[in-house]
Order: sequence, then structure tokens, then C-alpha cells
Amino acid sequence: MKITITTPSGHIGSKLADILLNSGEAQLSLLARTPNKVEHLAARGARVVAGDQLDAAAVDKAVEGADVLFWAVGMDYTAANVRARYNQFADAAWARCVAIRRCASCTSRASALSCQTGLDPSKASTAWNRS
Repeated sequence: MKITITTPSGHIGSKLADILLNSGEAQLSLLARTPNKVEHLAARGARVVAGDQLDAAAVDKAVEGADVLFWAVGMDYTAANVRARYNQFADAAWARCVAIRRCASCTSRASALSCQTGLDPSKASTAWNRS
């Protein structure tokens, strides 16, 4: 199975990549803003695509031929509007998931929000959360 993981150097993405590479049952494609942080995964057989989740060309290259997209999002809490920033990532993911059909999206940071809006899909405004 061909699986693409975003933020493979993050808390969740790195663990998932490690588990899947250990299983030997998946071909991994990793979208990484900083490819040198995942050289150890490339050395184990993962394909690394340099780029950001908001870079459509890089995302398209990373998901080419993928059966599954695991869209992990690291959040920038210094953004003027954290929710709007998260929605940008969700919209970018949704555009790819329509074609791939097997997608998971998560962020380990949502639980850090004091109002917990990151965990309540009813408060979301994107197509991703209405699917």
C-alpha cells in the first residue's frame, strides 16, 4: 500500500512513519518542509518530497499514486487567527482527499487550546469537517 504522510518529523507523523517502515508493508512518501530532519527515514526506504502543506505542487507530488493520505498538521499559535490558519490546511487536505478517498487528518496541538474548538467539528467552517 502506498501511504503519504505530512509533517513526518512531527510528534505524530514521525511515530507513524517509523511504525509503517518497521512493518515492511507500506511504501511511504513523506512531505517534509525540512528534508534533512527525515534523512533517517529516507535511508530506510521512504521517499521524501520537499515542501509545505500549502504548496500545491509539492503536495501533489507527494500524494501521486497514494492509496492513503495521513494529513498531520502542526499548528502555529503565533498566527493572528489560529482557526483561519488551521482551515487553510484543512482546505488543502480536502482538495487531495476527494481523489484519494482514504484520508486521516489530525493535529496533536488541538488539545492545547483552552476553548477546545480544535476538537469540536460542529464549530468548523470547512468542507473537510462537513464530509
